[in-house]
Amino acid sequence: MPINDNLEEMAKQLYDYWFVQFDFPNEEGMPYKSSGGEMVWNEKLKREIPKGWEVKHLGDIIETNRGISYNTSSISGGGVPMINLASFNVNGTYKDAGIKTYNGSYTKEKVLKPFDLVLCNTQQTAIDFSKDIIGKAFLVPDVFEGDIVSSHHINTIKTEDYYKAYIAYLSNTSHFHKYAAGCCSGTNILGLDFNSFSQYKMEIPPVYLLEEFQKIIIDIVKRESVIIKENKTLTKLRDELLPLLMNGQASVNYHLSASTSISFDISVLFLNFTNGNSLYKIISFDYQCFALPLHSK
Repeated sequence: MPINDNLEEMAKQLYDYWFVQFDFPNEEGMPYKSSGGEMVWNEKLKREIPKGWEVKHLGDIIETNRGISYNTSSISGGGVPMINLASFNVNGTYKDAGIKTYNGSYTKEKVLKPFDLVLCNTQQTAIDFSKDIIGKAFLVPDVFEGDIVSSHHINTIKTEDYYKAYIAYLSNTSHFHKYAAGCCSGTNILGLDFNSFSQYKMEIPPVYLLEEFQKIIIDIVKRESVIIKENKTLTKLRDELLPLLMNGQASVNYHLSASTSISFDISVLFLNFTNGNSLYKIISFDYQCFALPLHSK
């Protein structure tokens, strides 16, 4: 979905500005590093980070909960949505077409909710950095009704809410992904060794900045979720109408009498490096859902 691709690109760009280039807005709303913000050498990371930022191991801030083991009969039809390996795009984003349904038993601890952080712990092919998904994570979109669960190939990451978006986008950076790939074991099927994985050393921004990033990303995920649901509704409508149109049971009145417009506005703080001023880049996405009056024959 191109609109969601654009939203995701915005989110990744914001992560890069704030947490890779360190040009998050300072107290005056200016880009921190580009405006002369103080950087200090960190011996653990062997590089400079903004003054006041901490360094911790990933395991210091997260706990994990592995998903549900299943057999063929438990995913043969009906049940609750199950996030699994096929639910991950190669770029680490959510893929709705990959959802399974699970009709077996599960405990309350295995139930997911919108905006939980889930991470892929399994790789079924040889490591290929252009294709593999092990160690990648996303926030669960708000597209389900009722309970959601995940397969044993997925771990739910338990942490403070303000860390979730930060870890999600960190997990999809090339340097983190290469580290995760180095924590794998197995022959034909590779599994993530969380003992070594949790030793990843990472810079920890101030809570206020993490909270601001979390707020922006949740807003984006909410809009992506609406688009996914609208797309599913339109796909269902198309699949129901096409057979009727093809066998002559219905016809389309090309004098379109009604249309509805769904508009999404996202205000995200970006930084203009040309003149050093902060600005809000507002991107609006509009698309039309046309009502096609049908005439039964």
